Amino acid sequence: MKHKFTVLLILILVLSLYSTAQDNVNLASVVEGGTVITSEPLKDTIALHTILDGVSGTGGVVFTFGPEQKARILVELGGKSLNRIDEVVVTAKVPMWRDGQAFEIKVQTAEKAEGPFLDAGTLRLAYSGALGNVFEPRLAKYVLLELSTNSPVVENIIVEEVEIYGTAVEIAEPEPLRTMQQEKMKLFEHLGLVANWDLTDISIIDPAPHAILDGYTNIEAKTSDILVRFNVDGRLESRANLAGSVTTPQNWERLFLPETVSVRCYYLHNEKAWLVGSQTVILDELNNLVELTLSLGANRSWPQGEYKIEFYVGENLPLSYYFSIEEARINADSTLDGAEQSE
Repeated sequence: MKHKFTVLLILILVLSLYSTAQDNVNLASVVEGGTVITSEPLKDTIALHTILDGVSGTGGVVFTFGPEQKARILVELGGKSLNRIDEVVVTAKVPMWRDGQAFEIKVQTAEKAEGPFLDAGTLRLAYSGALGNVFEPRLAKYVLLELSTNSPVVENIIVEEVEIYGTAVEIAEPEPLRTMQQEKMKLFEHLGLVANWDLTDISIIDPAPHAILDGYTNIEAKTSDILVRFNVDGRLESRANLAGSVTTPQNWERLFLPETVSVRCYYLHNEKAWLVGSQTVILDELNNLVELTLSLGANRSWPQGEYKIEFYVGENLPLSYYFSIEEARINADSTLDGAEQSE
């Protein structure tokens, strides 16, 4: 009787361990819905997803590291809106290193894509193969892998597979708010509508330009501030090939607001562009007249030379505006200016 009881106890323990192992799944796998959101430097999307297919040897991503260089991979886990994870396994091919040199993977986790990201541990892979890191279980939906080496020379490393083990957590979703607005956004997606933005009439208002040569607006900036004016106008368009005209309720365009315009100013010297300032403008209307002041601070004058202002709005490519700062030449002969430029 005692012998049967011992066998039964062992059987229950084995089944319990087996059940626990079965519940712990690779939440980064594409089978479970895992995906790579982005990488730094940016790599091919198809290649990135081969590291989540759960099979080593079917692909990989090559990263080139030099001293002080790092790379990053941001993974969104499958499973539920939150998961309890406790292990990360990385498979990679690394060079034949000397003692003390290794491929380092810093693991960070977060519940939201924007963070905050919390440290979970570091793997040090000194040989080609797989290495895992088990840490205290934590809730996460996103895992950031920061890759680096302590090699003093440039090295190529192939990341073949990333596995992140844990269990899905059932969390009740909050009731959606502003249901009517959400329904309108679904209709926008169904019709393939998009807000396009035009940025026009860029000009420097103060100090007043005294010439325009070779695409550069010439100004004499003896003060610390330069006033720039431009128009930003939005319109609603369809990106789908639909028959007939597309009509929408009045003022639905405002669902795409607010929008932002990013402005960056560069000093151009020796074929290099040096960032000297940046600013973000918030658009609360579809039609906007914007005045922006470029300032170096009190009692400072702009150095003479050539400058470029870049404007970013929506998904458009940046629009560039060029100006130069030089002293105005009074009663200058324009024919002489042309001769100097041709030389």
